[in-house]
Amino acid sequence: MGVIAVYSRNGGAGKTTLAVNLAWASARLSQHSTLLWDLDPQANATFVMSPEGAAASRFGVALAFQVGMEQFIRHTSTPKLALLPADGSLKAAGALSVGPAGGRVRMLVQQAQRAYGRIIIDCPPGMSGLNDEVLLVADLIIVPVVPSAMSMRALADLAAELNKSLNRNAVLMPVFTMVDRRRASHRQLLAKHLDFPVIPVNDSVELMSDHKTALGAFAPRSDAARAYATLWRTIEVRLLEPQAAQSQPAPLPNVQR
Repeated sequence: MGVIAVYSRNGGAGKTTLAVNLAWASARLSQHSTLLWDLDPQANATFVMSPEGAAASRFGVALAFQVGMEQFIRHTSTPKLALLPADGSLKAAGALSVGPAGGRVRMLVQQAQRAYGRIIIDCPPGMSGLNDEVLLVADLIIVPVVPSAMSMRALADLAAELNKSLNRNAVLMPVFTMVDRRRASHRQLLAKHLDFPVIPVNDSVELMSDHKTALGAFAPRSDAARAYATLWRTIEVRLLEPQAAQSQPAPLPNVQR
């Protein structure tokens, strides 16, 4: 139990920021050997976590032909944290249809689990066969939700799809992101969904690209870094829950459109 997909159908929800900070927390706070797998063709997680001057990986081409991942994995500056980088070639891979059992992604995840205790997958935004494959094999699906009616509607639709056809065994964990408590609309939604973890908006997030690492490494006392650390502890508890508890249809507590 340790495959975590960070997924959002809408861009701009803080998906990549969430994936990077959770991967860092896994490696540094829990000391897990961790793989951050960037599947987003925009490659923002790769930009933040790659060594300076690293060449494009072209892993999207390899993925289309079911080539193994080992030759593409890079070390990061964070101990115990490795990166499977993304690049524009993933656009073609994302258009491929899903197999009946999430074949290509499942095969690669099984390979990665031999070396890594936690695998954090930064999914591309939107719907695609590739995303369906990821959701099929994930133990935990983290969904960043900017507090808004449209985001809540997309979240409810995703929960319904998981329960019907995709992955009834995965645990779905919505996370409010980019929260500004000065906004009445944000406060109202937070009050309706007290069980959702909250990540506050923070200017330090914009500096991640400059520092080439997660918030916990250069701004550990920021509100956002502390929120990510708390969220990671919650995730660890969910992953360690008995298998019987995770065999129920994907739970989505207190969701209203």
